[in-house]
Amino acid sequence: MEDASQTPFQPEEITATISRIDGLLAKTEDVEKIRVGLGMRLALGMAEEIRTGRPVGSETGALVSEWSRKYGPAEVEVAIQIAREFLLKPEEMRKLMGSRLGMKN
Repeated sequence: MEDASQTPFQPEEITATISRIDGLLAKTEDVEKIRVGLGMRLALGMAEEIRTGRPVGSETGALVSEWSRKYGPAEVEVAIQIAREFLLKPEEMRKLMGSRLGMKN
């Protein structure tokens, strides 16, 4: 049986997860959760762009610009670093973010 943590997201799961993250971001004021949420949201958005054959940044670029105005460039820089790590090392980042947010791994 395949380990669920190693199974890639299905297209409908990416869309649902993006929607959930957007909803959570709209409600939180916790800086650390905002950074992590933005990073996760960006990584999923970029993965969706790649999956559908769109250029990376074709939609996420506008998000990053909007976030810079809303949250500030420093927070967005952290989010970009998190997104990059999620794309390069998803399992390691899942564990790290889970521990930072007080979730069991």
